[in-house]
Amino acid sequence: MPARVITLGIQKGGCGKTTTAGILAHILSTEYAKRVLVIDMDSQGNQTEYLARCDIYEFDGQTIFEALKTGDVRPFIVPLSEKLHLVPATDVLATFSYWLYHEGRNTYPENQAMHLRALQSAIAKVREDYDYIIIDTPPHIGEQTLNSLVASDYVVIMFESSKFCLSAVERFIETIEFVQGATGQLLNPDLKIAGILRNLNDKRRSDMKDLVELCAEQYPDLVFETIIDRSAATGRLALTGFDETENRELRKAIEPYHDFVRELVQRVEVE
Repeated sequence: MPARVITLGIQKGGCGKTTTAGILAHILSTEYAKRVLVIDMDSQGNQTEYLARCDIYEFDGQTIFEALKTGDVRPFIVPLSEKLHLVPATDVLATFSYWLYHEGRNTYPENQAMHLRALQSAIAKVREDYDYIIIDTPPHIGEQTLNSLVASDYVVIMFESSKFCLSAVERFIETIEFVQGATGQLLNPDLKIAGILRNLNDKRRSDMKDLVELCAEQYPDLVFETIIDRSAATGRLALTGFDETENRELRKAIEPYHDFVRELVQRVEVE
């Protein structure tokens, strides 16, 4: 069975996309024994640094940008463990839009919307090699995020407990509907919303509690039951890493995410 492709996204920064995508990939590959490919579609390269634990410029010329240009991710896959692989990114990915509308116009002609299928084409040859492909996206709507949604089977909408993020959820759903074909484009009519993950919640703040509840009231059929609270151990993962022999608090750091992963797997594997 081909990999289930899942994008994590929202057009707002600081909502936990990178952290959640990295922990999700780690849990799926270790505790569920799934073959997982993580694709970093954010030119900040934070997911690359998060999982690979090295300077992103070690991957110069061997990134998702080159994969998009050649139409094949295979030469640019970095094995991190037996079951967890990564296609890295550096800030050169920020030039992807420019490349699409200039050098890439012959490859992805705009009038056929093929410029939004670049990632879909690049991962086509590896979908049988993995159980899951997890895509981390930038905090804005653009070709990188749209390519990710067009290439995906499911999208997890990230919700951080703030009024601005609640507004962003509505707009992101509109973007998903555009990709699904609500405007007649039919870019990816099979794309499904796996759910809205309410995370980075501070239990000490009543305003956050109210926003978490408001999100559930507005989107009762979409929210995951799991709510991820802020955790210092989770926040330190960028420094301490995912190696249990080196990070004694790893289990504590990822523990809040187990119920979310269980819910997600149930939702996307129900078919």
